Amino acid sequence: MRIFYSLFFLVFLLFAPRPASAQWRLHYAHTLWSQKRYDAAIQLLQKKLHGRAQEASFYSTLGGWNFWQGRYAAAAEVFEVGAQKTQNGDRNFSLPLARAYFRAGQYSQAARQLQGHPPQSAEGKWLLKAAVWAAAQPREAVFPQSLGVRINTQFPESFPQLAIDGRVLYYTRRSKGMDDDLLRSLPDSCGGWFTGVALPVPLNSSRQERAQTLSADGHYIFFGREEIQSENGWEGGGGDLYMSYTTTPGDTAWSVPQPFGATINTPAYEGMPTLSADNKTLFFVSDRPGGRGGLDIWYSHFENGRWQPPANAGPEINTPQNEVSPFLAADGKTLFFASDGQPQNFGGYDLYRATISGNRLYEVRNLGLPLNSPHNEISPFVGLRGDTLYFATDREGPPGNTDIWVSDLPPALRPAAMRAVAGQVVDSLSGEALPNAWVRLSEAATGVETGGFRSNRGDGSFVAFLEINRPYDLEAKQIGYQRRTNRVLLQPEDTTQPWARLALLPQNYVAPRYDSLLLRFSFRKSEVLLNDTLKAALNALNPALLTAHAEILVWSFTDDSGTPMINEEISQLRARLVADVLIKQGFPAEKITAQGWGEQYPMAPNESEEERYRNRRVEVILRK
Repeated sequence: MRIFYSLFFLVFLLFAPRPASAQWRLHYAHTLWSQKRYDAAIQLLQKKLHGRAQEASFYSTLGGWNFWQGRYAAAAEVFEVGAQKTQNGDRNFSLPLARAYFRAGQYSQAARQLQGHPPQSAEGKWLLKAAVWAAAQPREAVFPQSLGVRINTQFPESFPQLAIDGRVLYYTRRSKGMDDDLLRSLPDSCGGWFTGVALPVPLNSSRQERAQTLSADGHYIFFGREEIQSENGWEGGGGDLYMSYTTTPGDTAWSVPQPFGATINTPAYEGMPTLSADNKTLFFVSDRPGGRGGLDIWYSHFENGRWQPPANAGPEINTPQNEVSPFLAADGKTLFFASDGQPQNFGGYDLYRATISGNRLYEVRNLGLPLNSPHNEISPFVGLRGDTLYFATDREGPPGNTDIWVSDLPPALRPAAMRAVAGQVVDSLSGEALPNAWVRLSEAATGVETGGFRSNRGDGSFVAFLEINRPYDLEAKQIGYQRRTNRVLLQPEDTTQPWARLALLPQNYVAPRYDSLLLRFSFRKSEVLLNDTLKAALNALNPALLTAHAEILVWSFTDDSGTPMINEEISQLRARLVADVLIKQGFPAEKITAQGWGEQYPMAPNESEEERYRNRRVEVILRK
């Protein structure tokens, strides 16, 4: 009996039904994936890709995992096999296959796939339009490159920004996949950057700080602080905009960050700010109610001492998908941003530029290949001269693990070339700073105002951005002071930092006058005629001596002999004779003051004839 049962058990093992090998493999792969052993899970299924036909779930799982890992070409291969080996696979896998082709940069294949199976979903229609557009685009002659290992690490880096003098690089790093911090780096002597260091407390904290923007004058830093951590940084919500202040630009001593008021911050997400050069317009990202879906770009103006209720940037910019990381160029007219919902798209997030006119944004344009790629490109920053683009991309890493890159910007995409003019408004007499003075910027040729801002509340400093080769007038005014205007013209070859010192005089200030003696001659007693020698001396004076505020004083004096009345009359006659000669010489009559002083103001004691002769004199004075 024991032998019988043993034989029966062997037969049972040989012929009893067992779990399907494919189902077991798929189940075990899911277990590995749940343990975050992503490569092992994919390799387990990949071994059976080209064997016998599998269930559709096998191909959708393996293809989806490859796609999630950024292995788009491998995902396309899996979906191709699934389309061939499963029932109705050509239709069921059409959209996933087109999506994988598109993210792999195979735009023509993606377009043909969707044209063969016209999509019905909104995503499919968008993808078809984007693929047809992308397949027809040329490649720009620019060569993006990474900033190198001192800046880029195994963690994501993004949101680059240069200080206006180009001597500090600010950016964001997400360490260990969860903690965003703000960093700064200084340039080395070889054209690169030293390893970045975190900005100090209180800017960085145990929470997430990211996407900083510095004001042009370096006194303010705006950034997003995110309370709730999530995989992509914002789906958990809880992000708000914060601001900090320093009295010494370029220093590391910052005030305790303060959140914006309820006008800007809401229970929704707010982050990724960018500030205009005049500190009067703020763009940021939010998913607050009233948008077009996903994350939208919003803006607010600073008026009457407060930030006004934000407005949506409009349908030209915002789509039902996500628009992120706006950057306002120094010309104040060009906005760069990233989007994964614009119809002109190469895959993932692409970089775009838009033109600003008043409160309207329009002419949205994709920056093109190779600045964009099938991968994600975000957080653009363009230098003052408009020819250099910094951005973050994950084209050399897994999705989301971005590095900071730099590239020339094609001429057709550049904003106007600008230069920063730093300056200070001061009291002309004491040299003390004048905070909160109004500075008006206008084109010198037309007088059209192109900007206006307040000098810094602490040190009276300001920064203005001017186009190269165009003259501007900088006019400063402050209560209790006279206005002052400086003309500024920046040349392309200028290499030093332009500086404009606007020194204002008090309102009741009267400028001192300075007298210069041009001519002095004496008369014989009772003489009221000019001889030829005196006329020649007067004719030698040049009317060009008179500037806009100058005048000629003709003072005539006598000695103390005779009566005071007669002396005043004789001195007045002599002064008038000299003034008439000067008028004939070309001096404007309204610029000449002739005055006879009689025996007043003698040069000598009148105790001898020689001394009295010296006192009988006429002086011609230039007063400025």
